[in-house]
Amino acid sequence: MSAGRGTAPKTGGWNLPTVLSPGTSEQLQTELLHETARFRGLDISGMDLSDSTFEECELDQLTAHDTQFRSTRWLRTAVSGMNAPVLRASRTVLREVSFEACRLGAAELYDATLDNVVFSNSKITWLNFGSSTVKDVLIRDCTIDELDLGQAKLERVLLENVRVGSVNFSGARMRQVDLRGAQLRSISGLESLRGTVITPEQLQALAELFAEHHGIAVRD
Repeated sequence: MSAGRGTAPKTGGWNLPTVLSPGTSEQLQTELLHETARFRGLDISGMDLSDSTFEECELDQLTAHDTQFRSTRWLRTAVSGMNAPVLRASRTVLREVSFEACRLGAAELYDATLDNVVFSNSKITWLNFGSSTVKDVLIRDCTIDELDLGQAKLERVLLENVRVGSVNFSGARMRQVDLRGAQLRSISGLESLRGTVITPEQLQALAELFAEHHGIAVRD
């Protein structure tokens, strides 16, 4: 379901250069700035890439288990087919970034800044946006077992055809967050749902949780 007028995230509007130079594992380990490069089919598990910058890069079919991406900057970068059972990416800056057909286990994106980011056709076990600033983000055609938005600030975020096992909204501040395209099985932090858009069917499904949260007993 498309978002209402004025609520849709402002995503896209960028393209990679037509020519990208091939990148290597050695470059990743020895250099902090990577520009107009394509890193394809590499196993970078266990590498410490903290404080690196990827600008106008393509990260394709990487195996990145327990790779350290802390405090990195990803600018106009496309990530596709990444396999990362643990993705350590706290305090990252993601601006004009796409994740396509990725398999992420624990995606640690807390204390991060996301602006114009798209997650699509991906499976994520635990997506942790705790205390992050999340603006103009689209999550589409994804399965997320656990979504943590605790203490996050969200603006113009859309979930479209997304299955979510459990989501934590505790302490989140939200504006124009469209949940109508999400299947939400379990919710915590109901008091922070202000600023979201849901369907009548979702409201009905949440009625019992709302009653329990406010100490209301419902009996025949």
